[in-house]
Amino acid sequence: MQTTLFKKLNANTVVLTANSRLTRYLQSTFDNYQRSQSKAVWETPHVLPLTSWLEHQFHQSNNAGTLLLSDFQAQCVWEDIIQKSKLTPDLMQPTLMTKLVKQAFETLINFEVPLHTLTPFNEQNEVKCLIEWITQFQKVCQKKNWVSESELPQVLTPLLINQRIKLPNKIILIGFDEVNPNIKSLLSELGKKVIVETEVLAAPTPETKQIILDNPDTELETMAKWAKALWDINPQMQIGCVIPELANIRSKVQRVFTEIFCIEHILPGTPLNHAPFNISAGTALAQQPMIQAALTLLNWCHTPLPIQHLSHLLQSPYLCSNEAEKNHGAQMDVLLRDRHYLYVNISDLYSVLPSMLVPRWRAFISHFYENKFSELSPSEWASHFIDLLKSIQWPSTRTQNSTEFQVLERFKKTLFEFSQLDLLFSKINFRRALHLLNTLTQQTIFQAKSHHEPIQIMGALEAGGILFDHLWVMGLHDGIWPAATKPHPLIPYAIQQQFNLPHATAKREHQFCEHMTKRLANAAETVIFSSPAKQGDQVFSPSQFIKHISMLNKNKLLVSKQINYAETIFNAKSIETLDDNQASAMTQFSSIQGGSTILKLQALCPFRAFTTIRLKAKALNNPVIGIPAVTKGIIIHQILFEIWGELKDQKALLTLTDESLDALIEKYTDKALTQNPNQAYQDYFYKVEKKRLNTLIRDWLLFEKTRPYFRVIEREATCNMSIHQLPLQIRLDRVDQLSDGSLFLIDYKTGPNSIAGWFQERLSDPQLPIYAAFQDKAENKYAGIAFAEIRSADMKYKGVIHENHLHAADKFSSLMPVHKIKNDADIFSWENLMQTWKKSLEKLSDDFCRGIATVDPLKKEVCLTCDMKPICRYK
Repeated sequence: MQTTLFKKLNANTVVLTANSRLTRYLQSTFDNYQRSQSKAVWETPHVLPLTSWLEHQFHQSNNAGTLLLSDFQAQCVWEDIIQKSKLTPDLMQPTLMTKLVKQAFETLINFEVPLHTLTPFNEQNEVKCLIEWITQFQKVCQKKNWVSESELPQVLTPLLINQRIKLPNKIILIGFDEVNPNIKSLLSELGKKVIVETEVLAAPTPETKQIILDNPDTELETMAKWAKALWDINPQMQIGCVIPELANIRSKVQRVFTEIFCIEHILPGTPLNHAPFNISAGTALAQQPMIQAALTLLNWCHTPLPIQHLSHLLQSPYLCSNEAEKNHGAQMDVLLRDRHYLYVNISDLYSVLPSMLVPRWRAFISHFYENKFSELSPSEWASHFIDLLKSIQWPSTRTQNSTEFQVLERFKKTLFEFSQLDLLFSKINFRRALHLLNTLTQQTIFQAKSHHEPIQIMGALEAGGILFDHLWVMGLHDGIWPAATKPHPLIPYAIQQQFNLPHATAKREHQFCEHMTKRLANAAETVIFSSPAKQGDQVFSPSQFIKHISMLNKNKLLVSKQINYAETIFNAKSIETLDDNQASAMTQFSSIQGGSTILKLQALCPFRAFTTIRLKAKALNNPVIGIPAVTKGIIIHQILFEIWGELKDQKALLTLTDESLDALIEKYTDKALTQNPNQAYQDYFYKVEKKRLNTLIRDWLLFEKTRPYFRVIEREATCNMSIHQLPLQIRLDRVDQLSDGSLFLIDYKTGPNSIAGWFQERLSDPQLPIYAAFQDKAENKYAGIAFAEIRSADMKYKGVIHENHLHAADKFSSLMPVHKIKNDADIFSWENLMQTWKKSLEKLSDDFCRGIATVDPLKKEVCLTCDMKPICRYK
C-alpha cells in the first residue's frame, strides 16, 4: 500500500498528484506513517498537485517576463475578443459562447490538436468563428507576452530541453485516470533527464459486493446509515462514499448526512458542531450566504431589487448586528410592501422611509453616490467595494463560525484576484466592475477546509489514488455508467474522433468508466457498488461494469438503527387535550380597530377574528405586477366620491352631455390615479388602467341614469357607534335619499357578491346591516341596502328593500323585497329584519368581547383565503 511509496520519498523526490484532495490525503497519511515509526520529527515530503508544480516551475524559470494569466483573466480576454468580433451572431450569448470557446481552446491545446486541422471545416460558421477567435487570442497573448494555464506544458518543454528548469532526481505520478497528450509530451522530455514513475495505490485483498436499492433517495439514505454504523464502531476508520453525480445533488447529500450524523442540528439554538464527514464538491462563493448578502447589496446600487430579495437583505444576519436591527428591517419591509413596491431602488429608502434609515444605511448610500459615475481601475473599484461594505458594517459585528471565517478570507483573496484585472482594464464604470466581480465570485468554488474527517464524500474523479478501509460507490446504473457522449459543439466531430477527445465517442466513455470502476474496486478492503432499481417512471439495471459482482444480501447490510427527531417525537406521541376556544375577555377597547371587519371576521371564524384583531396578526402583502385589486377598488371609490361631490344628485347627471360626462370622468380619474403612489413606477399600467376606468365609470353612471330620482347626501361617511361594549367606527360608501325622503345605503363592489351572508345566523358581511339596524332612530328611515356591483357588462344593485318600495324591485330584479326573503327566520317586514340583524350582531359583538376564539369557519371556503393557516392548522 502507501508504505512502499513512503519509503521512496526523500529530499530529491517529488510526488505529483491529480488534485489537491489527493495531495492532502498523502501528506496526512505520510504523517501518520512517520508517527507509527515512532518518529518525533521528519522532513515534509514534496507532494503537490501537477498543476501547482507546473506553475512553480514556470515562475522559477521565467526570465523573459512572460505573465501567466489566471483562469479568470484568460476568460476576460476571450470575452473581450468575442464581444468585439464581427463574426459573433446576433442571437449568441457572449458569456455562454466565451465559456464554450475557452473550453474548445483548452481541449485543443491539451490534446495537441493543431489549429490548421480545423481549416477544412471552416465552411461551418461555428468552426470559422472558433478559428478566428483562437487566432486573435494567440496574437493578443503574443503581443502582451501572456500565457494561459493550459499552455504551460508546451511553454515548459523547450525550457526543459535547454536545461533552464531545476529538476529533482525522481518524479512520481499518483492518481491519474488519464494523462493528456501535452502532459505526456512533457513527461517524455522529463524522462530523458530524471526518473519518472507512475504509482498505483491499491488495497491488498479487496472484497467487492453489489446491491440494488429501490430508488436514488433510498440508495443515498442507506449509504449514509451504513457509514454511520461503521463510524459508530470505530470513529478512526477511513470511510469513502463516492457519488458520480455529486455536483448535481450536493445539497441533498448534505441534508441526508447531516440528519443522520448531526441530528441535533435541527433543534433551535443548537450550535453547528464539527461534522465527521466532508463533501468534496464545493459551491460557488457567490452562493455563500455572507457573500450573497454583500453582492445583493452592491448590485442594488444600480439595479432595482425585487421586494422578496430585499426582505432577506433587510434582515440578513450579515447586515444586522442584533435582533432589534432585524426587527427594524422587518418593519421597513412591511411598509414597502404595503406601498405596493414590487421593485425597490436604493434611493427609495430616502424618499419612502427617511425616518427609518439607521446611520450606517445612510453612510452606505452616501458613499455609493460619491463614485456612482466614476470610471476607476479594477483595483480602485476593489477598494471602493471594501469601503462600501465597511460603511454598512458588513459582515456585522457578530462572532463568525469557522466556515464563515473561511468564506470571508476567500472573498478577500477573490478581491485581490479582481484587482489583478488592472492588467486588462485601465478604467471601467461601476456597472462593469460589479459584473466582473459577480462573475468571478460565481466561478470561484468555495470548499471549507477539511479536518481529515473519517468519512469522505466525493465524486468518482476525486477519489483517484485515495485508499479507504471501506468504500461505497452509489448510482452505477446503466443510465449514467458509462455516461452518454457529449461532443463539444464547436469542434468538428471528425476531429474529435480522430484525436479521441473527451466525451466524443461511446467507446471512449466505455473505456474511461471501465478503468475507473476497476480503480474503485481496488480502493478499499471492502467495496460496495450500488444502483437504483428505478427513478420515477424510469427503470434501471446495474451498470455492465458491476453486473459480474456478487450480490449483497440486504438483511446482512450493516446500517445504523438511529431514527431522526421527527420519528422519535411521533413514536412518543400521547394524546393531550387543550381547550383553546376561549381567550381572556376584553377590558380595554382603545387599541381595537377594524370597524365592521371585526364582526365580519367573528362571523367567518372566531379564531380568525381573535388573531387578526386582538393579536394584530396579518400576512405580508405580496406586491403584484400592475395595480393591485385592492388599489383598483380604492381608486373607483375616489373617482365616484369626487363625481358625486360635484353633481350632488341624479338631475345634474341627466343634464350632462356625453362630452361633458366624459370630461368629468377623465378629470377625476386622472386625479385619483395621480394620488396613487404605486403608479409612479408603472406608467404603462397607468395608461391601461385609465382607459379601463373611464369606460367602467361611464357605464356605471349611465346605469345610474335609469334609476328613479335620488340625491346623494353622504359620501365615504364615518359613523361612531357601539354594540354593547364594542365601539365601532363604520364607513359607508354612499347614502342616497330617495324621492319620498327615505334613505338607501350603498356599498361599492368591483366583483360579484352575494347577499346570502345577510341572512345567516352569523352575518358574514355585516357592514350595511350594522348601519341600518343601529341607526333606526334617524329622522329619515331606510328603504333598503345594496351592493353596487360596478362590473364591466354587468352593472347592478344587489340588495334588500323595504316592502313599501316594490316598484324598485320591479325595475331592478336583483333588489329583493324583504317579505320575499327565503330563510329559516320568520322575517315578514323591514322592522322584523332590523330586529333579527340586531340580535345576530349583538351576539357576534358579545362573543368577540368575551374572548370566544373557537376555530369554527362558517364554511370550508373561508379557509381558502385565510392568512392564519400556520397557527390554526385546521383541516
